[in-house]
Amino acid sequence: MKRPQSVAIDPRIGTPKRCLIIGGGPGGLIALHEHLNPLNRTADESVDVRHVELYERRAEVGGVWFFEKDNDIAKGWATPNKKTSTASSKNTPSNNGEYASNVTDAKHNGVMYTQADALKDGLAVPAEEPQKVSRWVSPAYHGLVGNVLPPLLEFAAKPISKPRLGLFPSMTETHQYLLDFAAPMRSHIHTHREVKHVEPVFINGKITSPVRWLVTSSDWSGQGETKETTEEWDTVIVAPGINEHPYYPEGIAGLQAVLDSGSKVVMHAKTYSGPLPFVNQVNKIVVVGNGNSANDICAHLAPLNSGSPLYRCGRHPSNFAHLKDERILDVASVSAVQLSDDKSSATLHLTDGTILSDITKVIFATGYQLDFPWLRVPRASLDSSPDLTQVARSDLQSASKYGAVPDIYEQMFLAIAPTLCFVGLPTCSTPLPLAEIESRIAARVYHNVLELPAPDVDGLLTSFRTKSKELGLRDDDANGWRGLHMLRGAEERRLTSYLLSWLERGQQGSSDGLYHWDERREGIAKTMRSVKEGELARLRDLRVAAGGVDGGVGGALAVAVGYEV
Repeated sequence: MKRPQSVAIDPRIGTPKRCLIIGGGPGGLIALHEHLNPLNRTADESVDVRHVELYERRAEVGGVWFFEKDNDIAKGWATPNKKTSTASSKNTPSNNGEYASNVTDAKHNGVMYTQADALKDGLAVPAEEPQKVSRWVSPAYHGLVGNVLPPLLEFAAKPISKPRLGLFPSMTETHQYLLDFAAPMRSHIHTHREVKHVEPVFINGKITSPVRWLVTSSDWSGQGETKETTEEWDTVIVAPGINEHPYYPEGIAGLQAVLDSGSKVVMHAKTYSGPLPFVNQVNKIVVVGNGNSANDICAHLAPLNSGSPLYRCGRHPSNFAHLKDERILDVASVSAVQLSDDKSSATLHLTDGTILSDITKVIFATGYQLDFPWLRVPRASLDSSPDLTQVARSDLQSASKYGAVPDIYEQMFLAIAPTLCFVGLPTCSTPLPLAEIESRIAARVYHNVLELPAPDVDGLLTSFRTKSKELGLRDDDANGWRGLHMLRGAEERRLTSYLLSWLERGQQGSSDGLYHWDERREGIAKTMRSVKEGELARLRDLRVAAGGVDGGVGGALAVAVGYEV
């Protein structure tokens, strides 16, 4: 592919020289890669971006796939011990560290499981010093294996290696893939860099044209106090952590009071770390939800439930991969939650009138909602657009609303100020390939080699307003807004095809090397659930054939460790 020619300068974009990418997950990494790719820029330095940096607040890139050593401590399941472990030298960490586990040596169903065993199996970790515990944790958990096959998971720019076991990459393998992808770009990546605030630049009370961005960030890399800086950037790409803010279903009576009470009976899947904390406990567990994480958690904990089935609450049968298990009972959704007087258990009322009593743990695996309180932007309504020349700083609002991001063109550009865009916003079956297409578009628009498809704000808002009407959204009602970024089946195919055609309109061959949605990929997507269930059954049969157990501690840990052993 030849280096592209520049297009007429769009006054909404200008000739940006400095681009900041926020977030070091897959979306941020591919956005950086495409911005640095010389095939997305002209040889004319006067019209394209020359300074590109990526800020990631955590200690390493990888997003949800970066599972830090102190993740269990930060999630509250483990605490740094004061005394050095007395475990045998074979299982003691080489740095003579301490075990980070709240679980003591346990004998359960005839199986002795020690903290040393937990460390060896990767279900406990050497404790870090308290001041080094992460402020942000991954929602991943021990034994997490992806549910997306490599052809739909990888970037076209770097195919993923064949998984060591089975067909689906493990958490460790996926993170290593992202580390390898990031390696050539390290000089542009800044970890321990938390973005605290982003808003348009104002001069003499007016937003600049084109809109530039004032970004305040904190540097956590030092040993002492954090260093806070404020910088101006011509363009900003937000690669969001879509698994950051737990979502609890609306309309469950008593739920907010339980959450506010400080009781640990109710938790969200984001803080689930694996089955080990449930060992040697009296468990009567309810999992709310039946998506991928919910089904994993049910499989982990069913062997550890005490004398009753583990209840899985859902509004409809699960459409995600799972194996039938007589220890898991599917029941109706939750309508009300009430804590016991001593806050040690809960009673759940279900929508069909069933009452579940003496529940020791309720795990909400109900997903996440977008929230960007640190990102302040001028906003439109569903039927009108503001005049940027009249917008004051006091008019700025959060970029997110009701768990979604409104006012954006085709899941990407902020229509009112397209020098801000998002990569990786939609929930879909092919998140990395779609983010790669989005990243190439963002790079080419900001390098002034691809034109925005509409000449004004209202034109860029057309697709958002069309979908808003389809969903029945209202500015004064939260109902339905989270559906803005849910892409399923035909919607995902339509968006992918449209974005590719947009690239090709700019210059023939602009989409070369990117994954296109074709019959092969369609077939993979349709069979992914059955393939994953086949993998789960194969692993279960291997454990049984090897003399393994399917119950108690051994069964739970075998399921949880999965591909990682």
